[in-house]
Amino acid sequence: MGGEWKENIASIRSAIARLDYRVNPIARSLKTRRSHSVGILLPSLAAPFFSSVFMASDRVLRERGYHSMISCYYADHGLERDYLSYLMNAGADRAMAERMDAMFSFRTEPPLIYLDTVDGDTPARRATSLMVVMEGSPSN
Repeated sequence: MGGEWKENIASIRSAIARLDYRVNPIARSLKTRRSHSVGILLPSLAAPFFSSVFMASDRVLRERGYHSMISCYYADHGLERDYLSYLMNAGADRAMAERMDAMFSFRTEPPLIYLDTVDGDTPARRATSLMVVMEGSPSN
């Protein structure tokens, strides 16, 4: 039985290489209920604060094995709600948003992280606070 198992594994690996098979993370998330992604909703990337928030958060997320999905709403609060709804329904494990009132219309799953623009707080600190609520690195 051990020989058959080894032959099957070899045959499967050969087919994977021949077909250039790649794991579909969206399909995998249907089974695991984890997308390894964080939605980031910001008013604009043109503002230095928010572009810094995105860059710092994205770096920390990548170090943890997560990917970021970003949307900008350009001060259109209807668009803000639509994008936040999309990010939540797209299966993001977490979401970060700048405005607290945009998040009150959503349940706490997945957890939402509120970004404010309090003076003296750095985007890197915001990215670090994001990691406090993350449950560790995803398993691949």
